[in-house]
Amino acid sequence: MEDNQIDVGGSRSDGRMSFYSDDPLDRPSHDDLQLKTGVNAERFEEILHGGIPTSWDDLFLFMEALDFVVDEWRNSMTFYNLGEEAEECSSLVLAQNAATRWAIYAFLDPEFDDIDFVEVMKELNGLKQCYVDIAKSYARDPILSHWYLNLPLHVSGAFKAIRQRERIEKMKEDIYNAEARGALFK
Repeated sequence: MEDNQIDVGGSRSDGRMSFYSDDPLDRPSHDDLQLKTGVNAERFEEILHGGIPTSWDDLFLFMEALDFVVDEWRNSMTFYNLGEEAEECSSLVLAQNAATRWAIYAFLDPEFDDIDFVEVMKELNGLKQCYVDIAKSYARDPILSHWYLNLPLHVSGAFKAIRQRERIEKMKEDIYNAEARGALFK
């Protein structure tokens, strides 16, 4: 290999660092920030990168993973001397994560009438807005920026899809029951 060629393995033949090597500042990688590696990877990688959640349990696990994503993001901002700003932003995002999670729990609880679909949608919209600031922090890195922007969209999309599926199943059950009652009276 010539001296000026880059070795994908991490170093060049002339001993200098290549583009693909570890960051000399030891900043978190994309995989760390997206919880593909690290302490929480085993627990959350599949739910964060496996598509939109399709059950309530998966949705709540996804939302729990968002708390850890925000923590990783906050920690990464210290490498850019934005620790205080990141702390403030992450507090707001974590509070909105909790408020959204609570609104969905309350909506699903038949004994709790205070939260309706519109209230949950308001919380989901608030969640989307919170993640804009996180995405902006990586505006020069479109992969991460778009990934952060898509996280609340997955929550919103999953909530609507799961709810719609349950409504359709209930309607089918009601139609079947109505047909069965109608057959009894013929």
